[in-house]
Parts: sequence; structure tokens; C-alpha cells
Amino acid sequence: MCPRRSHVCVLQMDELDDMFLSGFGRGPPPAKFMCNLSNEIMREPIRNPHVSKYDEPSWFDRCSLLQLLTKDDDVWPGTRKELNEDDIFEMAVDEELADEIAEWQSRQNGF
Repeated sequence: MCPRRSHVCVLQMDELDDMFLSGFGRGPPPAKFMCNLSNEIMREPIRNPHVSKYDEPSWFDRCSLLQLLTKDDDVWPGTRKELNEDDIFEMAVDEELADEIAEWQSRQNGF
């Protein structure tokens, strides 16, 4: 709770920084939060393991990759490397990115 002075709520500097730097938490999601297949916000971001070290990293939502398999497409998008269900479930979720997405979504819902 903010300390009150002369009937005005005084915000802490970090609260002001958060509001101004994040645009009050509104706006479209950052591109890195979007699945490269579905173009929707990811819930379980998985980094594409088949990109070269010179390419931009790309992420897919686990669910989107599983849906891709149901369409009889058994290759990684853009790479033509084999894709199977076991690999999808064994791949670790990018927890850092998942946390960033969750934080952004909580700011969206908080205003």
C-alpha cells in the first residue's frame, strides 16, 4: 500500500518505472512470445533444436507441434528434420521464456 500525503498516493520509483517502461502493461505481445506455427501466445515454449547457430532462434508451442503431427506432417517446420511425438514430450520447456510470458499476461490482466 502506498503511503499517503495530502490525499495523494505516492508511488514508489520502481512502480513508476514499471508503468512507464511497460506502457502501462497494455499493447500487443512481444514477437518472441508468439508461436512460429500458430502465431498465438505460447504456453509451453520449446526452442527449435534444428536451427544453426547463425540463425535467429525460433520457438514453438508444444501443443502446436503436436497438432502438426495430427496433420500427417512429421518434420520440423523449415528444416525438414524428422519430428515425432516422443521428441516433443522429451524436449524441455524454455522456463525463462515461459516466466516472461506469464509475467506479461499477469500485467495485461492487472489493468
